[in-house]
Formats: sequence, C-alpha cells, structure tokens
Amino acid sequence: MRSIRWLIDAGMPTSAIVRVAHCVSDGIEPTLAVCPELASRLQRQRKELLGSIDTLREALDRIETAMAPVT
Repeated sequence: MRSIRWLIDAGMPTSAIVRVAHCVSDGIEPTLAVCPELASRLQRQRKELLGSIDTLREALDRIETAMAPVT
C-alpha cells in the first residue's frame, strides 16, 4: 500500500500503476526480480536520459562559448 501511494505521489498515472503493481512489494523497494522486463526498460530509459543530458550540456557549453565576450 505504501508503494502505491509513493508512486502516486511521484506523479505516476494510475493507469501506469495498474500495469506495474505486480512488480511492487509491500515496502518501498520494488521487486524487480519479479519484473525483469520492467528493470530492463528502466535501465534503457535511464541510459537514454543520461545521453540526452550530456548532449544538452555540450550544447550549452558551445552556446556559452559562442556568447562569451571577446577580450
């Protein structure tokens, strides 16, 4: 029950919670061993997000360099 509340508080839509409820234990920790496909998807999404963050940081660095006053 606490895990479901935690997911709701985190902003997860109830339609998504229904799909992953069987992967969540009674405690706060998810039971990813029961749901390897969920763990795999989350790891893949994490890698994609980290890649996007790196790309955005590099773009910001280029913009800041281009906008720096020439002295």
